[in-house]
Amino acid sequence: MLCISYSKMEEFFLGPVANILASLKDILIQLNNDVRTIFLVGGFGGCKYMYYRVQEELELLHVGDKIRIIVPDKPHLAVVQGAIQYCKNPELIRSRVADTTYGTETMLTFNQKIHDVRYYHKTKSGEKLCKHLFSPLVIEGECINYNQVKRNLYYPADPLQKSVQFNLLISDKKDLEYTRSRNNVLKEGVKILGTITVPSPNTDEGIYRDVYLTFDFSHSEIQVRAYDESSKIERRAVIDFLISETCTENVMQY
Repeated sequence: MLCISYSKMEEFFLGPVANILASLKDILIQLNNDVRTIFLVGGFGGCKYMYYRVQEELELLHVGDKIRIIVPDKPHLAVVQGAIQYCKNPELIRSRVADTTYGTETMLTFNQKIHDVRYYHKTKSGEKLCKHLFSPLVIEGECINYNQVKRNLYYPADPLQKSVQFNLLISDKKDLEYTRSRNNVLKEGVKILGTITVPSPNTDEGIYRDVYLTFDFSHSEIQVRAYDESSKIERRAVIDFLISETCTENVMQY
């Protein structure tokens, strides 16, 4: 029979537990300790050593009396059971908190009082614009209710263009103003999830064509729609987070 001392057994868990506690501390700091309950799930979630270390960490952060730690009866099955229940009844989750900022790139009429001259752009038709502006649809930390959709209105940048392309972006900054540096490189913390393009063939209306971009958060994946009002043409896409965020293929357009 093999006997392992408690101290030696503890060494096996030191690395993973330290990483979990560091992430927990970062999350609590970001949320200003505005947390009431922590659920420990998965195979590791049922480990008593993990439970006690989380408890110790909360005490060190002086929030041990404010935050409950809950371990389900079958922590190793909790995630799977939750996924199945959500699939059968999506209304079980009434709201969720955005873990990042979502938006797109846009251009606006250049205003020398507020816009950086390095982003000045003049179109072939003579429109004076400010390029690479970030247009947010959802801000990190924002509470999104079940079935809630976010929609912004845009216009073609040039009166002769026959389609509008949206770069779908995420950012770890809440107050992002410009998406790129002046050499056209994405700024730190900004990633392109993919693109969605909608035809806008009625050029007779010039730039005065309403084009809507909609983010629908009522599903497990984000549904994106681009709609051209003048032609009634719509294009849809799904953001699939099972694919790397740095890969533009995680947006499936149809």
